[in-house]
Amino acid sequence: MNREYCPYCMTPVGEDGVCPNCGLTSGTYTPLPHHIPPGTVLMGRYLVGRVLGEGGFGITYIGCDLRLELKVAIKEYFPTNWVARHSEVSLSVNNYSGAESSYAKGKSRFLYEARTMAKMDKQPEIVSVRDFFELNNTAYIVMEYVDGTTFKELVAQRGGRIPAGELLHLIEPLFSALSAVHAAGLIHRDISPDNLMLERGSVRLLDFGCARESTQGDETMTITLKHGYAPIEQYQHKGQGPWTDVYGLSATIYYCLTGKTPPQALDRLMDDEIIMPRRLGVDLTEKQEKALLRGMGIKQHQRFRTVEELHTALYEGVDVPAPEPELPEEPEPEKEPVTPAEPEPEVRTGPIESPARRVGAGRRAVLGAVLGLVAVAGILGLIFLPRGGEEEPITTDAGAAVSAAPVGWNGPGRDELFANAQVAADEETLAALLADEGVEAVSLSGDFQANRSFTINKPLLVPGDASAVFTCSVELTEGGVLWAGGLVDGSVVVNGGTVVADAGGQVYGSLVLLSSGGLVRQGGAVSEDIYELPLDELFAGAVSVASEDELRAACKNGGVSAIRIEGDVVISENLTAGVPVLVAEGARLASVSGTQVFFIDGAPLVNDGTVECSLQLGGESPLLLNRGELRQADGIWLGGHESSNCAFINLGSAELGGYNAMWCRLFNYGSLTASGSEEEPGTLGLGSGTVSNFGSVSVGENCVLMSGGFIDNHGELTIGGVLENYGSVNSTFGSIELLSGGMVENRGLIDMYDVSTLTVNEGAQLNTVEGVLLYRSNCSQIVGEIDGRVWEVSFELIDDVPMHSVTTEAELLGALADESIRSVVINGDLTLTQPLTVTKPVYVYYDSSLTIPEGEALTVDGSIFVVNGRVVCDGIDVVNGGMLEVIGEWTAHNSGGAALNLTGGSWAYSRMCGMSVSELTFSENSMAVYASGEMSMLRSIDLSGGSFLVLNGEALISDNLEAAVSDSTVIQLSDAELGGSASIVLSRTSLYSQCGWLTLLDGGAMNVQSGARLASFGGRLVLEPGSELLNGGSFSVYGFSDTYRDAVNGSLENRGSMFLTQPIDVSGTFTNKGRIYSAIVPAAGTFSISSGAVVEGIDNIEPWPEG
Repeated sequence: MNREYCPYCMTPVGEDGVCPNCGLTSGTYTPLPHHIPPGTVLMGRYLVGRVLGEGGFGITYIGCDLRLELKVAIKEYFPTNWVARHSEVSLSVNNYSGAESSYAKGKSRFLYEARTMAKMDKQPEIVSVRDFFELNNTAYIVMEYVDGTTFKELVAQRGGRIPAGELLHLIEPLFSALSAVHAAGLIHRDISPDNLMLERGSVRLLDFGCARESTQGDETMTITLKHGYAPIEQYQHKGQGPWTDVYGLSATIYYCLTGKTPPQALDRLMDDEIIMPRRLGVDLTEKQEKALLRGMGIKQHQRFRTVEELHTALYEGVDVPAPEPELPEEPEPEKEPVTPAEPEPEVRTGPIESPARRVGAGRRAVLGAVLGLVAVAGILGLIFLPRGGEEEPITTDAGAAVSAAPVGWNGPGRDELFANAQVAADEETLAALLADEGVEAVSLSGDFQANRSFTINKPLLVPGDASAVFTCSVELTEGGVLWAGGLVDGSVVVNGGTVVADAGGQVYGSLVLLSSGGLVRQGGAVSEDIYELPLDELFAGAVSVASEDELRAACKNGGVSAIRIEGDVVISENLTAGVPVLVAEGARLASVSGTQVFFIDGAPLVNDGTVECSLQLGGESPLLLNRGELRQADGIWLGGHESSNCAFINLGSAELGGYNAMWCRLFNYGSLTASGSEEEPGTLGLGSGTVSNFGSVSVGENCVLMSGGFIDNHGELTIGGVLENYGSVNSTFGSIELLSGGMVENRGLIDMYDVSTLTVNEGAQLNTVEGVLLYRSNCSQIVGEIDGRVWEVSFELIDDVPMHSVTTEAELLGALADESIRSVVINGDLTLTQPLTVTKPVYVYYDSSLTIPEGEALTVDGSIFVVNGRVVCDGIDVVNGGMLEVIGEWTAHNSGGAALNLTGGSWAYSRMCGMSVSELTFSENSMAVYASGEMSMLRSIDLSGGSFLVLNGEALISDNLEAAVSDSTVIQLSDAELGGSASIVLSRTSLYSQCGWLTLLDGGAMNVQSGARLASFGGRLVLEPGSELLNGGSFSVYGFSDTYRDAVNGSLENRGSMFLTQPIDVSGTFTNKGRIYSAIVPAAGTFSISSGAVVEGIDNIEPWPEG
């Protein structure tokens, strides 16, 4: 007999179609377009119901095994970054172009782990796998459906705490189950109160499916972490093992006993503020408390290595030894790994990114929640470990294998090296101790922060309980050792010294290594933003030359491995070298007329002397290191579309003239000047590259600096000519000065949120009418007149005065009503019973949360609301000039996402945080810098009335985004991929300024209506087959090379005006019914047309208009 089941709870329904259990009918449930419709039967057996949960990796449905008439959970492999689907058309998923290999490997891993987990069916505490199969071009896992109470809910039911005796009795069976999981070579990595469930009196461990992954090297790799329950190694690239679950389980026990979420591991690394359970009245013995806190040890070696050890200490009262001292761990003896039943796919990682920092007087520096994180090994949230806990090699984005095994330090041991170290807690003390020849070594203490450059020529220790943040540069010279036992964040140049990444230590930021052995990996985590140029090795066998003839002969000699220029060499014609070249101190490389070019193909050029000729470095991994003088020449061209890991590192003096183009990473620690003359104007084009300035950069008269990338300014930026900014200029502890006659045209973002100064002298001009310029007036300063709005906020009542602390709803409402209270800080987890309106500054502390009732909104009315911790809310309305800052986490009550509404000149600011927002609505001259790690959740963007939106987070990948922009501006700094039904409509006087790459996939569309403008600079615009761009307004392509050409593989129809400074590749359909203006000579080179392309109306291309 065929039976009908309720799609909500899978209870059989009667003839009236009403569920006797939940009272709902099937017709009231409408799935999203990419969900499987309820009522679908998979494999003729598994009935699909409503969606239980959805993440970046897949979708979980409630289901019913029709053969057994048993409720189940069905997990579908659906990584949203790689696939799309419209279920009304087909149930099969469709791969995005270029993602086929990644998707296939991920699916294989999904099935492999399902097969492995199915072997755990004898562990009743582990949710069992009942079946798995492939269908609809994807894969499915059928799992046991668990219906009970989560431990998070249980804590609430118990009034905020579970008594220790009851809790330890309930969870004891979990220890043996986890032990079996670990013995199988797996770890769970997502143990938390909402993943433990009590079902009929028994504990169950849920959700081996927390992961969002990519398994290939060139793609960003992330996992979803539960802050407070994820240990420090989950924010890094290696080091996970059974001890990772020890942390998650111990943190879960802590929450259940105290009702408080532990501080997240990154914050504990900076300042461990965890509260002892016994101080909160928890009924634990002293030994049990020590065991629990050791289970939550910040560093791996401070923790129990196995759950068995944790169980013994908690339940049998064994004495718990103090955490081990901060010494490198002895490497474990090698063991033969157990080969799994099937080959394991590679586990790759992306680079560790520097944590976001909050800099402000009186405010605690906070590590951002969004980092480059280790890739998860599979969709079930497991990582496979070889027996014995050995770690696999890690592969970086550049594709080079980095051994996880420590490389030993050959110098004195740490204890010996720092036996007589003097302690420095501030930058003034550090400077004095480094200058004192009688001081052998220095040790930093606490949360050390330096806002000036340092040269280190003696051993400097950052202990495991300390951190060091350098906002300016650090140079290690001969004798200098930077020993990272804790956190080190900054830009470090190793020029004869050594960085030691000790076990448990972390080295973030950028590393420039100029000598072999400059980095010792001794178990610590190290940023992969590394530029290595071991000069002693590169030029060990170099051929010395002192004339043009000798240089030419060496360049042509295939047996030469490197060239050392030691004389006064003047080239009379172009010359090419394919090996490393060093201009020695006192030597000179010049040209007869200044126009001859010295080419270097795929090798570095190091200048310790003087270079006075034009340079062009290309090929694979070109690098220019200047420690001497680069003088006026006819330009430097560095990098190109065929180049990767390309960099210009300036430690000396660089005076650039003529036409300079740099598609590379630029580090400036010295002085860099670009200038020109009325007869020969100068240009410095940076494209979409990244500039880190720790020295001085000066743009002189008759010179233009064009940037469509990112400029991080920690030094001095002086503009006497013109700066055209289409990207982002971020100034932190830096200064920007416009001299008389200087001009800045800002069509991107100028961010002075942290300590910095901007001076516009009389006779200078800064125009930001079409861009965004923002600052905090209590810590940054702007002097002079500016054309356009400056977005200003003062955090004086947050940073500089004591705030009134609240922990309950009544206290919060009372503080908001009390006129004598100027600002409020929320401490702890606060859940409200009503919507909230904020009329004075409110700050959600880093380890705290605020929850607004489901369906209700938080209103910020003319004031400031800061989320440093977590807010749970379905909507935030910022009105009447209010301001919202999110550097923590904002989540919605359901998977549909939240809504952000800005009106009345209000604005919002975020820094690469977690925001589950699906709708953005801005009106009446409002603005947001939107830097979310969940950009792809956006489904609706509605801008009107002169509003601005700066997209500055992860790549925006969507197949259903609807963006309507009217009389407003979008500044796209991040990359975007839009397909399916996604569309962008620009109307009236709107402007879409594209700096990141924009790819329209099949079905994606953009409509630029009459009066609106699309301006593409820096990033590439690609129309893939099936996509469409209709221009009825103005479409401009700005650039200074054709390295990354825009491409029309789909359809482009021009009914308005196009302004082109670089060619466009056409392999699809291009129809011109308007006007085309080209700066390309000859005009016939404006389009590169492939065979099979359909092109109309390009016969009358007009020259670039005057003015």
